[in-house]
Amino acid sequence: MSSGTFIPGQQTAEAALRARAEESFTGRMEMTSATGDVALVWFGNGSICATTVPGSRPRLGVRLLSAGLVRPEDLDRALREQSQDADAGPVGDLLVRVGAVEREEVEHFVRIQLVDMISDLLGWDLIGTAVFAGDIPPKALDEPFGVDVVLREAMERREVWEAMVQRFGGPQGVPRPSMLAAPRANLLLGPYDWAVLTKVDGLRSLETLADHCGLSLYETAHVINGLADVGLVVLPPPPSRPAGKAKREPRRRSSVDAASLLRELSALNRAERPEG
Repeated sequence: MSSGTFIPGQQTAEAALRARAEESFTGRMEMTSATGDVALVWFGNGSICATTVPGSRPRLGVRLLSAGLVRPEDLDRALREQSQDADAGPVGDLLVRVGAVEREEVEHFVRIQLVDMISDLLGWDLIGTAVFAGDIPPKALDEPFGVDVVLREAMERREVWEAMVQRFGGPQGVPRPSMLAAPRANLLLGPYDWAVLTKVDGLRSLETLADHCGLSLYETAHVINGLADVGLVVLPPPPSRPAGKAKREPRRRSSVDAASLLRELSALNRAERPEG
């Protein structure tokens, strides 16, 4: 391992990431928070190729299994191989090797996790930063992420998450099934929409649903938000605001959200149905 170089002075996580991009840095950067947590970000020519940030993260096996994208026996075989051989590699690589899932699905999961971790990192109060030139990550992305792209997506997630918290009260909010679900059963849902919808029971919180579906908290909130917009689930009442505090209007997202997609798919489904 190369010797580290301490970077003096306080700076934000965003500034530290942009500085490494401008330097076309290759190696590892360590960032220490005021609470003592340490995040590691690896760069290759100024692009992010791996990162580790403390916090609860979704599990790939649970994610694929809950969405019906992998057979239980294939996942069980991969987990057993991993437990028996320390050099077997990540579960995702094992599943791809035997043809159980597509490489694109695993890479998509890894990229989502990377953006989530950088999103968390942007909220840190840093007290120290150090760089280790030439240090190689244990496992890197096949295609490194440009810092500008990662930061843009991470910042958008933070803004959207704030709006969602205002709508249904944060990670402990408990959505419940809607009585309108049956009449609108012709909606076409994706595998992750179904994974979340089938577990909404009026008892599990958003945080618990995320854990049981193998999704990030942000992804789960996004799915629940879309399902609520089309009447499939009912959201808990939003948290009360202190007296005299003005309501903040959430920024409208420019990208197509889950509700818009569901409505479009539903319309296509009805249009393609033969006349009876």
